[in-house]
Amino acid sequence: MKKTKRGVAAKAILQRLEIGPAFPRKISEDLKVPESTVKYNLRNIFLKLNLVKQLEDGKYALDSWNPEDLKIKNSYDHLNKMLFRQPTPDEIATNIQETPSFSRELLFKYISGYYEPTEDEIRISLKRIWYTVLLGLELEFPTEEEKNVNKIKKIIIKGLNSYITVEMQEWIRQDNLLLSLEKSKEYLKEFPEINPKIQRYFKENNLYITLKWSDYATHLLHSLPEFGGSMEMQPGNNPDEYIGAGFKGLIYTK
Repeated sequence: MKKTKRGVAAKAILQRLEIGPAFPRKISEDLKVPESTVKYNLRNIFLKLNLVKQLEDGKYALDSWNPEDLKIKNSYDHLNKMLFRQPTPDEIATNIQETPSFSRELLFKYISGYYEPTEDEIRISLKRIWYTVLLGLELEFPTEEEKNVNKIKKIIIKGLNSYITVEMQEWIRQDNLLLSLEKSKEYLKEFPEINPKIQRYFKENNLYITLKWSDYATHLLHSLPEFGGSMEMQPGNNPDEYIGAGFKGLIYTK
C-alpha cells in the first residue's frame, strides 16, 4: 500500500513540474503532499535518474525543461484567457517579441492540443471581449445635483458608438455568449491593457465622458463597428436605454 501511495505521489510531482519549475515547498502546497515526500523523490530518485534538474535559483525542473517552455506557456495562458480563444502565432510573437514562424513552432512544440483559430472564432471572440468590457465599465452618469449645478444640456460619451441595449442583447443571443457582471469586472482588473481609462468633466453645460483606449485595445478592437466614435444623450434620457445600467440589468447571464 505504501509503495502505491509513493508511486502516486511521485507521478503527481512529475506532472506538477510539467507546469514549470518550483521549490519543494510550493510543490508540497500545490499537491497537498508532505514536503519531506517531495524532497525525497526529487533528491533521492528523480535527480539520480536524470528526470529532473536543480536550477541556479534552487527550483527543481524537468530535465527537458528550458526557459522557452515557460515563456511560451505563460504567454499562451495569458492570451488564451484574455482573448477567449486560441491565440494566433502573430499574437504570441508580439507578446514574447519573437518572429511569427518561431512562435508557431514553439506553440506546437510546447502547448498540447494547440491549433490556430479560425476567422469565425476570432470574430466571435472580438464580440465577446467587447461585450465583456462594456458590461464591466463603470460610467458615472450625472446625479440630480450635478444636473442642477452644471445645468447640463448634453451628455457626450467619446469612445463608444450609440448602440442600444436591445440590439446588443440580440447580437449576444445570436453568438450564444455568456456574460456576467462580476466576471466582467474581474476581467478588466486582470487585463488592464484592455481596460480604458475614463475621464469625466463638465464643459459649457455638457458632461463629457471620455474613454481613453490603449494602443493594444485599439489595435485589437478597431475593426468592430461599435468601437470608437461618440454618442450623445439628453440629461433627461434614461441611460438604461443605452450602454450603461440597462445593458447590465437586462442581460441575464450565467
